[in-house]
Amino acid sequence: LHPRNRYRDAPPDFVELARAYPALAPFVEQRADGTASIDFRQSEAQRALAYALLKCDFSIDLEIPLDVLCPMIPNRLNYLHWLEDLIGPGRVDGTVRGIDIGTGASCIYPLLGCRLHASWQFVATELQERLLDVARHNVDRNALASRISLVQAQADHTLPVETIMAASHQYDFCMCNPPFYASREEFEQSARNKQTEAASVSI
Repeated sequence: LHPRNRYRDAPPDFVELARAYPALAPFVEQRADGTASIDFRQSEAQRALAYALLKCDFSIDLEIPLDVLCPMIPNRLNYLHWLEDLIGPGRVDGTVRGIDIGTGASCIYPLLGCRLHASWQFVATELQERLLDVARHNVDRNALASRISLVQAQADHTLPVETIMAASHQYDFCMCNPPFYASREEFEQSARNKQTEAASVSI
């Protein structure tokens, strides 16, 4: 994990998280030696953990459909910290504007970016109208509509050209993190095919 990633040296305490976010409790396995783990092969466990981390550590209230992939929060934080490195320490706390291509239902990068930096702003695009509607709901429920603009993407245009050209300012970065699986079914099949045991974290 990135050196500034909050989970690098302080991994989540699953037991404490489950106390604060009871929906996570069914997926936390407590052992006799006092350690605890989560089986990440379970998509429901991944979702519950993501919701708990976002709520408890970033005050983000997220809700996404069951048939879409759930973001891994420590991994998503890494991307934002790498962007901070590229932008530079002298500018990262000033007004920074970014474009997130294919933001998905979670709109996770704009939401996390705005929570990490009070002066960051995003234009987020999404091709699928259904996912765009969910993303808009997530932005609204976290009171970030003034800093995150959602744009319906077009299949033949990767960048929101009209939005960029109409803006009176420049953008500092453009990011795109496409899913590595075409669907949840493909993701779950991949998990079933793994030869090694699931990667769980013990505390």
